[in-house]
Amino acid sequence: MEIYLDNLASTPVDPRVAAHQAEVAVALHGNPNSAEHASGMQSANVLTKAREDVGHFLGAEQEDTHFLPSASSALWLALEDAIARRGADMRVLASAIEHPSCLRHLETAAAAGRIRLELFPVNALGQPDLSHLEQMAQGGVDLICAMAANNEIGTIAPINEVLRLADRHGALTIVDASQAAGRFRIGQVTAAADYVVASGAKMNGPRRIGVLAGRIKGVTAGLLEPMFGTPDAAAASALALACALAATEMEQNGERIAVLRDRLEAILTERVPGLRVNGDRGARLAGALHVSSPAIPAEALVVRLWGKVALSSGAACQSGVPGPSHVLTAMGLEDWVVEGGIRMCVGKFNDAAEIERAGAIIAEAMGADLGIGRQS
Repeated sequence: MEIYLDNLASTPVDPRVAAHQAEVAVALHGNPNSAEHASGMQSANVLTKAREDVGHFLGAEQEDTHFLPSASSALWLALEDAIARRGADMRVLASAIEHPSCLRHLETAAAAGRIRLELFPVNALGQPDLSHLEQMAQGGVDLICAMAANNEIGTIAPINEVLRLADRHGALTIVDASQAAGRFRIGQVTAAADYVVASGAKMNGPRRIGVLAGRIKGVTAGLLEPMFGTPDAAAASALALACALAATEMEQNGERIAVLRDRLEAILTERVPGLRVNGDRGARLAGALHVSSPAIPAEALVVRLWGKVALSSGAACQSGVPGPSHVLTAMGLEDWVVEGGIRMCVGKFNDAAEIERAGAIIAEAMGADLGIGRQS
């Protein structure tokens, strides 16, 4: 049976969450917008309670908590609201290692002449270059976009420093907290940011639900249901349960997961000559492990591990797309490190025996002599 280590792409749904979603879906018959009968009001009440609970978990008010089909759609809505607030041709500064979906939204808006987009750099650990960002902001900035934790290397950014910088320059802020929410507490971030995005798929919750925490203008709020339809009350309620479970279990889970991740890292560094661990080892998500081997390209390794260990060479939405990782490239790493980069993340459903097996399998696959000799 395949060992699942791709928890930055998507986390397995917690069985408690899945059972709750199924129960609520069967129990609710009405559309939350159908106020003419009790069934509709029952669904509306479930949706309202979910907004309250998820908002409380994220640190937002119920009226500022908006359910969408995905984190990507939540990022789009946040950008649209920022444009509505600041006007066309606003200047946007975004991290060079933002999630591909965020970058696509920004680039599309820039190509249409709706924003002026500039990317600010990161260092070799994947941390934002705050001094460079400060210099760029001196020229005036309307919006700053930054991730709380990166989806490839797992580096945790000093997001509060970014938010303070934005405040000094009067800029709005969009924080992609998809990888952070459920792994560490982000209430302080939500309190300081204008828009915070989270995803059920990254926190052992329902797959097809994202959240935008932020106060949006009436014109943008009017896009919600015409663009995305009525929120799924059962999925929203299930996400609320996932948030409640994370609130009580994340510290304990995080400690155990970090131990397993460290063990996996130790196995690989001991057995694979020249292995490089990428990202900030002092500030990364508990389960995140990103490595490069000088002996084998990432794509070849993924093929070798098919059906044995689930891991990836980059962002899930970029799977199968040719070209180097924009994250590793932005970090200025050597070609062989970029070409060999592999993303792994231990999750709460992994155990010690799986990690031992996975480490041995991955090390064996990496250690095969392909005669490439790409390290310089």
